Amino acid sequence: MARIGIFGGSFDPVHEGHLALARRALDVAKLDKVVFVPAADSPFKIGRMAAPAAERVALLRRALAGEPRFEVSTFEIDRGGVSYSVETVEALRASSPPGTEFVFLIGADNLATLHAWHRARDLVKLCSFVSFGRAGTRIDPAALGFDPETNARLAAGYAGDFDCPVSSTDVRARLARGASVRGLVPRAVEDALASSPSYGPKDCILVDAGNTSTTIGRWDGRAVSCVAAVRGGVRNPDEAAVALDAAGARHCGAAFLASVVPQDDARWAWLFDRLYGLPLEKLTHETPLPLAIDYPRPEQIGADRLCDAAGALARHGAPVAVADFGTALTFDVVDARGAYIGGLIAPGLPLMTGYLHEKTAKLPAVELAGEPPPWGDSTENAMKLGAKLGHRGMVREILDFVRSKTGPETAFCATGGYAAWALEGFPGVSIEPDLTLFGLGTIWNHARAKA
Repeated sequence: MARIGIFGGSFDPVHEGHLALARRALDVAKLDKVVFVPAADSPFKIGRMAAPAAERVALLRRALAGEPRFEVSTFEIDRGGVSYSVETVEALRASSPPGTEFVFLIGADNLATLHAWHRARDLVKLCSFVSFGRAGTRIDPAALGFDPETNARLAAGYAGDFDCPVSSTDVRARLARGASVRGLVPRAVEDALASSPSYGPKDCILVDAGNTSTTIGRWDGRAVSCVAAVRGGVRNPDEAAVALDAAGARHCGAAFLASVVPQDDARWAWLFDRLYGLPLEKLTHETPLPLAIDYPRPEQIGADRLCDAAGALARHGAPVAVADFGTALTFDVVDARGAYIGGLIAPGLPLMTGYLHEKTAKLPAVELAGEPPPWGDSTENAMKLGAKLGHRGMVREILDFVRSKTGPETAFCATGGYAAWALEGFPGVSIEPDLTLFGLGTIWNHARAKA
């Protein structure tokens, strides 16, 4: 009586971890062969496959060449639509000799939610299950959601730890940024991936997550497009998803985050994984940077400040100073060596006017936009004029101080939501609304080249 393992998945693309697990299953489950069943459209990844079915199958056949106990079934792809395991097992049983025993290979994490699968109670009657988990996995039969006898049978099928150091998500991310996948996929698959339009380098979604607002854009390796601001960032997930869709996140191969709100980083990672199947990489001081860092404690440098410095250096050369008009007014400086040397931080325009409104009885909240008033002939106009002129004076003093350290030839540029309003007509400044995202993209290019 033949004993056949069923290994279903998207295989998007197949990698060495898939093959290692199948080889392990042959041994521990005493299988005669393993049938790989690529999904047409997984119910857990509807519309999120990176490659069409034909390409995934072709890569899988390349990977399994020379493995006589491995074969591919295209049943789910030939049928089309959403792939449900119970229907696949029924079809395999119907097309196999009587007495053939089928063993479903499953991860221990999926075993815990098996009871919620389509026709789960029929599925567990059609085949046995062998599961694998990460080191330290413990299967609690009572938590599996079936009757006690089925729970015990499923738990007894746990075949031990299997820590896989590679995933299809990791492979796609490396391919999207042009990095090598040598050793992560079979050599025959690596050769085919080199010319694949589905898995080749793709645009990257950039996210600049600030304290009050988040800016999202798309990076094609040279320029930023599809820029949108999201008030509240990932704490406003519906609006964030709209901005990400508008930027084409579904057609991008990677996402890169510069965040000064670390408590939200896990939410961003979840959002990208759940909606787009994209791994999210985060900018830190340890990321390979296109500029030197001459700063005593680089871990204290905000990600947005690194982006501003990298973008300013790429556009203006060294030395250069960049002012970012956000919640705070930050000055970041790159010296003549091309090294980031720090800068200055001062209260931003919204802090200045907001604090006055909050701490006084009669001063109103004011909108810092539009034509500046010619004179302070009302409380609101007096606050607007004081904020604008006060900030321009502060910028002038700071810039003079910076140039006393780095030389009078130091270029000056500015970015941030209030830069254009505050510095309108200011001599010698270049206003660049996309500078932070441009800098983030510049860092992405550099890090990808170093990968």
